[in-house]
Amino acid sequence: MKSKTLKFILICSIIETFFCLQVAMADIGERQRLHILKESGQRNEAYEGYKAAIAKHPKSIPLVLDFVELLIGMERFDESRNLLKKIRPEDINSLNDNDKRRISLLNAQIHVKREELDTAISEIEPFANSKDDQLLIADIYLMEGQWRKSLRILEGVEESVYYTPYERDLARKKIANIRRHYAPRINVDAGIVDLEGYGAIPWSSISGEIPIYKNNRLTTSYLWMDGGDFFSVGMSGFSGKVPVELLLSITDDGDAGASFKTTFKPIKKSYVEIKGYYNEVERELTALMDEFSLKKGGFLRFNYKFSDMLTGSCKYEYSDYHLYSDCRQGYMNIFNIGATIDQHLSVKKIVLYHTVNMLVIEGHEDDGHEEDDDKRVYIAKHFYMPSYTFRLSYPVSDEYSDHINFKIGLGPFWAEDHPSYNEDNEDNENKVVGFVFSPGCSFDLHVHRNVSIRGGAEYRMGVYRGLGQVKWHEDCELRTNVGVEILF
Repeated sequence: MKSKTLKFILICSIIETFFCLQVAMADIGERQRLHILKESGQRNEAYEGYKAAIAKHPKSIPLVLDFVELLIGMERFDESRNLLKKIRPEDINSLNDNDKRRISLLNAQIHVKREELDTAISEIEPFANSKDDQLLIADIYLMEGQWRKSLRILEGVEESVYYTPYERDLARKKIANIRRHYAPRINVDAGIVDLEGYGAIPWSSISGEIPIYKNNRLTTSYLWMDGGDFFSVGMSGFSGKVPVELLLSITDDGDAGASFKTTFKPIKKSYVEIKGYYNEVERELTALMDEFSLKKGGFLRFNYKFSDMLTGSCKYEYSDYHLYSDCRQGYMNIFNIGATIDQHLSVKKIVLYHTVNMLVIEGHEDDGHEEDDDKRVYIAKHFYMPSYTFRLSYPVSDEYSDHINFKIGLGPFWAEDHPSYNEDNEDNENKVVGFVFSPGCSFDLHVHRNVSIRGGAEYRMGVYRGLGQVKWHEDCELRTNVGVEILF
């Protein structure tokens, strides 16, 4: 009787084991199929597949964790968090170490996306010394501001034969990226702006930067221009979760200045930048550079990413100018609205950028020295210009993000009270129409792991004439610059 009972139990055990193996094999096959869908970018199909698979195998925690990874990639953080909360503590205790680590790392990723960085760090701390998932752990430390610890982890990955060549190469690229943003450095730059009527306007600058406490940085710079010198010292970091930059400056004439800048994301896929400045040096308008003009004001920029390819932007800037040589003053309201389409080519990761813009300037100039008529000062009164810019970005090195850029910008414009047009034209109130053409190129290349050179050249040509006039006027400007950056 006992032998019959034992045989019955043995047969039941064999059947149960066989059934469990069949379920496990089906589970593994389903996971592999869904993983392929996820990695190939078919996220919606993978999403529906995971929901159906979990309904069939609700106790398969590895399947749930795969689904959570997909949800995080789709930025469905609330849904992924709710799934993780449904896993019971007793089920977690029965998991192997690999799945326990996966749960902690997935929780950490969700906390990072919700900007709960301290909680994210507490999730990964028990596994910080594990050889697995070191790249992800390094990323989380970096987001929390512990870039030095992130750097040490990545250097360990780069030097260890435990990791695959792909992982070691990825660690090397991450190291280069961290050093590019956080390592102490010195920059030396020089350039010339050459425009007929003003001659060559040379400039040069030297600046330094050192990191202080997590993501904060201390910067200092000295700018020399033909008409004056400008020295500044500043700090950038975080106020709570918002990045801020504060800069204090003084000129060789003793004019003190300051600027403040912050950025934030008010809604998903958006970006806002706000800056206010007092006695900042004008670096864009050639006539004002020739006068070494200081400006007061600020700007507001808003960008929104409509899709992976299309980004819209708008900017408003107000600048009030003080000109050194003859104390002329003026102000400009500058409006700019546009859109950019990114076109990624499959060959060598080349990217084409197509940008359309509409520029509107409304300003006023107070001329304090009317007897000095041979001096032209460009404060645009009423200026309107639609434009199109084509830019090609050619990557030279993935490791250092080295690149060479080429661009062509063009567009018509029309203006009233144009300061560069001095012919008597009372009937048309100095109304001017014209066209701008501006090709250029720039480069940023590493000559050593810690040394990079950069530079560029841009040619700006403007052709215009007064309404009702036959004679065309032409302004041609060449801007060149070169610089070197040394990391320590």
